[in-house]
Parts: sequence; C-alpha cells; structure tokens
Amino acid sequence: MIGVYRDRLRDVRVKSGYSQRQFAIKSGLSQSLISAIESGDRRPAPQTALKICEVLSVEWDNLFFTIGVYK
Repeated sequence: MIGVYRDRLRDVRVKSGYSQRQFAIKSGLSQSLISAIESGDRRPAPQTALKICEVLSVEWDNLFFTIGVYK
C-alpha cells in the first residue's frame, strides 16, 4: 500500500502553479481523484503516484511512502 504526505503533495502542487483542475488536465488524472488523494480519502495506485511525481518533477519518497502489509 502507498501512503501520502498529503500536506506536502498539496504544497508542491500549489508551488508548481497548478490548481487541482490544472493538475488534473496536465497529469491525465481526474480532479476528483486528486482531491481524494490530497484529502486522504483514497490512496493512489503505484502508477498514479509515479505519474504525480513525474508531472511535479519530484522524487517519489518526497510525496509518498510504503505501508507494509503483514500477514
């Protein structure tokens, strides 16, 4: 599972000059998904997290972390 540094994600997006809508268009993701990830309502799939990092030009571990799943 992937965890999100929500405040950091929002801050980086805003400092990059993107509204949620603009970021959705640039990334090809839905605005509702971006909102849900930033609010903590949803966790991104790995490919979604990578896309977000690519568009924002940041390293993965600046915005996301791995949550271990133990059995």
